[in-house]
Amino acid sequence: MKFDLKAFFIKNWQHFAALGFIFILAAVFYQPILDGQRLKQHDIEQARGMSNEIIHYRETTGENTLWTNSMFGGMPATQIHVPHKGNLVSRARGWFMRSFPGPMGLMLMHLIGFYIFALFLRMKPLVALLGAIAFSFASYEIIIVQAGHVFKSYATAFMAPVLGAMIYSYREKWVLGSLFVALFMAWEIAANHFQITYYLMFPMVAIGIYLFIEAFKNQKLKSFFITSAGITVAVGFAFLLNLGNLLMTFDYAEHTIRGANDLNVQANGDQVKQTSSGGLEKEYLTQWSYGKDESFTLISPNVIGGSSFPIGQGSLAEVVEESSFTLPEQSRLNNLSPYWGEQPMVAGPIYLGIVVVFLAFLAMFFSTNMLKWPLFAVTILALLLSWGKNFAGLTDWFIEYFPMYNKFRAPSMTLVLVELCVAILAMLFLSELAKNRKGILEKKNLLIGTLSGFFVILVLIKLVGIGDYNTSGDQRQLDRIADSYKKQITSADAATMAKNYNLNINDPAQVEEFVGQQVEPFEEDFLRMRSIREQIFHSSMNRTIGFTFLGIVLVLLFAFTSVSPLIISGGFVLLVLLDLVPIADEYIGDEKNWVAAEENAFPIASNQGDREIMNLELEENPKLKPLIAQAFKDADKYLEEHPEFESMTARNNIKDRYTFGALNMNSSYRVFDLDGGFNSSRSSYYHKGIGGYHGAKLRNIANLIEFHLGTMNEKAYDMLNTKYFIQTQSDGVARAIPRNTALGNAWFVNEIKSYETPLDEIRALGNTFEIEKNGKGTLLVNGENLNKSKLFGNEKIVYLTEQGDSLEVAIRAGLKEGETVSFVKDANGNMNYVPAFVLEQDTLNSFESLVSYTTVEAFTPKTEAVLLKSESSKLSGTTFTGKGTIKLDEYKPNKLTYTSNTDGEQFAVFSEIYYPDWKAYVDGKEVEIIKTNYLLRGISIPAGSHKVEFVYDLPIYHTSNILSLIMSLLLIGSFIVYIVFNFMKNKKNKQEETAVVE
Repeated sequence: MKFDLKAFFIKNWQHFAALGFIFILAAVFYQPILDGQRLKQHDIEQARGMSNEIIHYRETTGENTLWTNSMFGGMPATQIHVPHKGNLVSRARGWFMRSFPGPMGLMLMHLIGFYIFALFLRMKPLVALLGAIAFSFASYEIIIVQAGHVFKSYATAFMAPVLGAMIYSYREKWVLGSLFVALFMAWEIAANHFQITYYLMFPMVAIGIYLFIEAFKNQKLKSFFITSAGITVAVGFAFLLNLGNLLMTFDYAEHTIRGANDLNVQANGDQVKQTSSGGLEKEYLTQWSYGKDESFTLISPNVIGGSSFPIGQGSLAEVVEESSFTLPEQSRLNNLSPYWGEQPMVAGPIYLGIVVVFLAFLAMFFSTNMLKWPLFAVTILALLLSWGKNFAGLTDWFIEYFPMYNKFRAPSMTLVLVELCVAILAMLFLSELAKNRKGILEKKNLLIGTLSGFFVILVLIKLVGIGDYNTSGDQRQLDRIADSYKKQITSADAATMAKNYNLNINDPAQVEEFVGQQVEPFEEDFLRMRSIREQIFHSSMNRTIGFTFLGIVLVLLFAFTSVSPLIISGGFVLLVLLDLVPIADEYIGDEKNWVAAEENAFPIASNQGDREIMNLELEENPKLKPLIAQAFKDADKYLEEHPEFESMTARNNIKDRYTFGALNMNSSYRVFDLDGGFNSSRSSYYHKGIGGYHGAKLRNIANLIEFHLGTMNEKAYDMLNTKYFIQTQSDGVARAIPRNTALGNAWFVNEIKSYETPLDEIRALGNTFEIEKNGKGTLLVNGENLNKSKLFGNEKIVYLTEQGDSLEVAIRAGLKEGETVSFVKDANGNMNYVPAFVLEQDTLNSFESLVSYTTVEAFTPKTEAVLLKSESSKLSGTTFTGKGTIKLDEYKPNKLTYTSNTDGEQFAVFSEIYYPDWKAYVDGKEVEIIKTNYLLRGISIPAGSHKVEFVYDLPIYHTSNILSLIMSLLLIGSFIVYIVFNFMKNKKNKQEETAVVE
């Protein structure tokens, strides 16, 4: 049996034409890539900061590290950058992405993946093309690419082919279908975005239930269960292929903010709001909840105003320019957001395309493919879940009772299922047009009714409007402006304010009236913005109605003329392109979104602060100089081997990467970038950082940030060996701020302090205060009326005067143990804080003390260690001399080597993050690591001179890589066996047919 290549191409030319169109479409949409440009993607830049130490270590040593110290004091590399080389399926995806750079490759994955789904359902090429375009150009898919959420994009790209292979298994050939389920699910899981994979289970289960009912009705349960077993094995196969990443991730997740919290009280004293089964706190989980009104963006892109960025920065700026407002008013309006939804921030609306929704709507009335019902059910469920806290009953039930649902944030992400299902439904209707013209024409009255009803609904939405074009965000912004004015006024000199503004700042009524006058212009600007939003709403609805009208015209041409269904299908493909592509282009089309490829490869430049740290370290340790010099030579060699890097920016960034990489690998201290804080990995690119950027940081560091680091408790920074801060100064230049109090890599303490609970332990890392009411007013601590209370510095403290004024009392953390401060009112009615000795010397009674507080206990990390009693019980004692030396000899991200020398047994505290999988060795003998100071490592070290090592490795990583390789080869082999078997079977059948004829 000879394979006829020519006949194959002739038979399938339409599919090849469609695939050719797909490649052209992706190339045109991302045309700057062909010109040597690359899309600027925020999360990709952050990822480079996260992973730079890991990649640099691999490049210089040839070894992998499963731990990095570049972010949050140190964390597993599990969800940052861990290669699983045994996973050949995942490596094939990597090869594809190297062939088609960045977002173009992602777009092709979406388009081809959905087209494959359509082939599994035996759809015609034009129909398949429409579905692929509808899904791939839905605005959310473009927005996540622009933001750099590439793993999310990978995962969404494989949703459709997994579903298609599953349906094919039940409807056609279960063996081949199961093999494809294994392949596509392996890619899906390898995408490493488990939230999307989790959501994929919804349509899989829904379709599975429908197919079970169908099999039961047709008395084909045996076939159903055989196929189900095949699919189950296939999914299990895919999980085994990705077992290393899965096991490492699940283990890691339990120690992150996605797992349980060992604290039941927040830093401010409020109860921790956590589900009974652990997981994310509900408020955090539901922060990005889609509004009910906001759901209209699915059919009309800008009905809620588009993005939350200032209107002057986006495509809607022309609405302000064309308004009748004066130029100064327009200038102020350009700084306000057109968005009036309730989410904290959005890059743009989730728009499905009105033509796609229109076709999906018609599918529910005219498609004879009953898969429409499970797809419709999933669409409605996903929409309701996307509302999150705005549909609390359903969301709360899922959080509490649906397995693992509480591990994932951003309910609005469920709308990827709506994108998927609506695109499939649209395709089902178009397929019906192509194959069942007679059946549809028999229902002309219903067709006219549905077309009219859909159009009337849109017109009514336009006439009625959506809300009042106002948002609580506007009021919050106005409240912040008012609070800012109020603080300025009340902290000003009373005499000056009285002279210049005739204002008595001690009269609350006068202050409120004055603040209102200052805020009034801002209120007027927001009223003007509401009129702008109304214009945007109507413009968006006009667009929607216009495209719907064109869609109706195409359907009527089909119903009342003899126009070929092929032409109608082509018309709808064109209409979907005209509808979706311009909206999608708004998020990537602006030239400011693009940068030269050479600069994109190394996008992070050092700043003055980074370079100052380099110079200070070289001064302190001259032995580093030859290492830095060699790194500079290595950078020059790299540049010689890569002449494509021509710009000075790229060349300088490459040299920085090499030189700071050498510094990082031959020193060990931490840096905190005050500008980026805990939401930027910029400094992590060059240093071992306290800050960072990650959606699943370790729970212990998250709690330390809340209790101490976020409130700038210097002692917490000291124990983490934070040797430098970086901060932009008044001249606009970022500079290094050396910290001489940083405690170094390790130190011996004198005393162990034990506490019963983790809450007591973490609180002990700061100061403990005792507050007392001295005045005749009311003292409220977190809303509770108290005369005296023990505090930890983060509580909300308010003093209510007899006149009803509300005064906030701030605790000053820098007090030494035993020091007392009073919150007082002076003779002029001004409020201030004065030390106790000032009151003692105030013989004229110039001050009236309202509240006083005393530091009753202060943490001193250099001499004491804080432990849980369960940990301290493992030690032989609680007091030590603290004498001796311990120093870091060699640094590797996954191995730290120290030398210690003491006269007696000592307890050493290390400025390294505690994590259960680390192992400690003293002279090669394993010793137990004691969790110290809530999140650091400590060990007991015997007298004498010793070599101390910390090693981080996960045996499952190595064994699972072997397993992945075996499973990859088995999957590839299974396809080969299936192809060979069917080839031989077809050849035999052909010979038998020939013999019968003869």
